[in-house]
Amino acid sequence: MRKILTFFIILGCVFSLSAQVKSYVGIISGKKTTEFNSTMRANAITLTKAGYNDLGNYIDSYLEGTFGSGFVFVDKDNTNYIITNKHVIEQATEASIIFENDDGSKTTFDNLELVAIDDNIDLAIFKFKDNLQPFTTGLPISNKKLKDGEEVWTAGFPGLAGEPMWQLGKGNVTNAQAHIDALLDSSISTVIQHSAEIDGGNSGGPLLIASDTDIGFEVVGVNAWKAFYRQNTNFSIPATVLVDFIEQAKTEKDSKKELADKKTQVKEIFENIEKNYTDLAKFISYDFAIKDGEKSLITLLNSASRADCNTIISVFSRSPLEGFKYAVAYELYNDYKDNENIDTSFDWALEQNQWRLKSPYTTKNKKWDSYYKEVPEGFSLKGSWDFNMLVGGTLNFDTSPTLSTSVELWPFLKNTTGIGFDLELFNYDKELNPLVGAHVGFRVPFNFGPLRIYPLAKAGINMDALGTVVSSSFFQAGFECSFDKGNFVIPEIGIAYKKTDYSINGEYTNDDITVKTDGISIYAVLSFRLN
Repeated sequence: MRKILTFFIILGCVFSLSAQVKSYVGIISGKKTTEFNSTMRANAITLTKAGYNDLGNYIDSYLEGTFGSGFVFVDKDNTNYIITNKHVIEQATEASIIFENDDGSKTTFDNLELVAIDDNIDLAIFKFKDNLQPFTTGLPISNKKLKDGEEVWTAGFPGLAGEPMWQLGKGNVTNAQAHIDALLDSSISTVIQHSAEIDGGNSGGPLLIASDTDIGFEVVGVNAWKAFYRQNTNFSIPATVLVDFIEQAKTEKDSKKELADKKTQVKEIFENIEKNYTDLAKFISYDFAIKDGEKSLITLLNSASRADCNTIISVFSRSPLEGFKYAVAYELYNDYKDNENIDTSFDWALEQNQWRLKSPYTTKNKKWDSYYKEVPEGFSLKGSWDFNMLVGGTLNFDTSPTLSTSVELWPFLKNTTGIGFDLELFNYDKELNPLVGAHVGFRVPFNFGPLRIYPLAKAGINMDALGTVVSSSFFQAGFECSFDKGNFVIPEIGIAYKKTDYSINGEYTNDDITVKTDGISIYAVLSFRLN
C-alpha cells in the first residue's frame, strides 16, 4: 500500500511540474505576408505543371500552416523574450505564440517582434509587442555542464494528425559534446545528442534538466534536430550558445564588420574543397529563394546527380522555403565556383537584420523564366518563340523511303505559325537527289502539365540542289509531342501523314515525269526556347 501511495505521489509531482513547464512553452508560428503566400502558391502551380506534383503538394501543405515551439525567458530587467529556432519562423519578422492553459483554454499573443536572429546557430529571439511583460518569471537557464547518461527532458508541441499536441519527453544525454558541423559549426559549439523525444513541432522548445527551482526544471538547451536514419538520436543547441546569443542581441551590432565576416565565410566555401552548396545555403536571402527557387529547383532536378536531388528534395519536404534556398545555393555554387573574383561577385542585402546574398541574375541571363505560369491546362496559345531542328524520314507506301532534315522558327501568332527550311534526299532511279526548299506551318498547342501536344499541318516547295531539274511540293498533317520541364532545350517527336508530288524534267529522264508519293513521316526534334 505504501509503494502504491509513493507511486501516485511521484506521478502527481511529475504532472504538476509538467503543468508548470507547459505554462512557459507555447506554439509559435511566423507571420506570412499575402505577397509571400501568393508567390509560393504560384511556385506550387509551376512545379505541378512541370510534372513535380509531390513538390507542389508540399508547398500547399506548408501554406496551410506550419508551427514550432518557443519558450519564455525573462531577463534581469524583466524584459519578456520568446526563444525559438530560426528555422521555425524562417522569413518572418513577426510571429504569434499560443499558450495552453490548465483549463484547456488558450492565450494568444500576436505580432511578436523579432529582436535577433542568427543563421549560424539557428536561433531567434522575439519580444512582445509594445514591450508587454505578461510573465513575471520564465524558464531559468542553467549553466551546468552536462554529462553523458544524464537524464534530460524535452518540452514542446509536436504535431499529431497535423495539430500541435503538448509533449514532455524523457531521455538521456548520449553524447554531451557531439561534433556535427552539418548542424552547428564545431568552431562555434558542439551540440547535445540525447534520446528524449523530438518530433516535428518540437523545434524551438527547451531541453530541460530537473532542478530545485520553483518550476522544477532548468533549460540546458534548445531542441532543434532529429536524426531520421537512427532511433532516439536527437540534437539540441547548448544553453551556453543561447546565453551568448541573448547577450549579443542586447548590444549594438557592427554592421560593417558583420558583412566583412560574411563575405570571408562565403569566399572560404568556394575555396575549400571540403565545402559545397549545402554550406552556402544559409547565406541565401529568402527574397532570392522565393523569386528564383522554383527555376533553380527545376533546373537541378533535370541535371544534378541523384544524390544532390535526393538531398534537396529531403530538405524541401520538410520546408519548401529551405528547399528553395538549397536549390538556389546549388545553382549559385556551380555557376561561380571557378570565379577568381568571388569576394566581389555578389551583392548583399540586410534581411531580418542579417546580411544575406541577393540574386546576381538578371532577366536577360535567367536560365528559366516563369513560362508555365502563363500556360493553362488544355488548349492555349504559348507566348515563347521556338527554334526547331528536325531530322527524320518518310516511309512511303509505294516508293523508297526519303530522308529529310529542316530548321524551323515559330514566331508568329503566339507560336502557332512558323516557317522552315528543308533539305531532303529523294531516291529516284537508285540515285539520291538532294532537294532544298521552304515550308510554312500551322499548329495548335495543347498542354497537359509538362506534356505538350501540337496538332499541325505543313506545306512547302523544294527545288533540286544539283541542277538536275527535280522539284517537289508537299503537304503533311500530324502532331508533335514534347515533355517540357522548362529547360532551354526541349526534345520532341513527330509523326505525320505526308503527300509529295515530284516533278522530274525531261532533260533528266527524256520525258517529263510526275511521281506522286504518300507515306508516314517520323522525325525527332530539338526545340530551343528563345524567350
